Amino acid sequence: MYKAALKSGFYDFTSARDFYREATKSAGVGMHHDLVKRYIGLQALMLTPITPHWAEHMWLDVLKHTTSVQHEKFPVVPACVPALTAAREYVRVTASNITSAEGAQQKKIAKGKAARYDPKAPKKLTVYAAQAFPAWQDRCVDLVREAFDGVSLDVKAVSQRLEKSEVKKAMPFVNGLKRRLEGGEQSGCVSEETAVR
Repeated sequence: MYKAALKSGFYDFTSARDFYREATKSAGVGMHHDLVKRYIGLQALMLTPITPHWAEHMWLDVLKHTTSVQHEKFPVVPACVPALTAAREYVRVTASNITSAEGAQQKKIAKGKAARYDPKAPKKLTVYAAQAFPAWQDRCVDLVREAFDGVSLDVKAVSQRLEKSEVKKAMPFVNGLKRRLEGGEQSGCVSEETAVR
């Protein structure tokens, strides 16, 4: 489990920190001091079995604790809040899509083609959040709730209960819900209030 521990305790945790740093930097507020200290402490605890000397240095010299990191208990992970995870993932994917679109425009300009806008000019992005799903998506959510057994979703059963005129646009939405539910998001979180499209 060494590779899995290293991936989770270092690479994934560092990636989460980098995402937070970029989000706070772009918002102009910067990272919160107490949260950065908590991050350093948690990473030191998680990496103690792999890099004990580094962890001890961070624990004693940087965080100024008075006892060795070797005497500390491994961190307890709080319960995940699926709605917040989904919202964060939506923001991350949307930011990635925006960056990709800007990159595509810059490539067009580099090739001498006309671009829709100047990627170097200041931009403004407006994000709209719906208060409720459209009626056809509400029906899909209800059908998915009925068909989801807590582990898997029978997409074929859902598709058979959809109206013929809605199947083509509804199935990508249903498959997205399936991925989210089978990925660990709770079925109670797939609602008008918490779902992020």
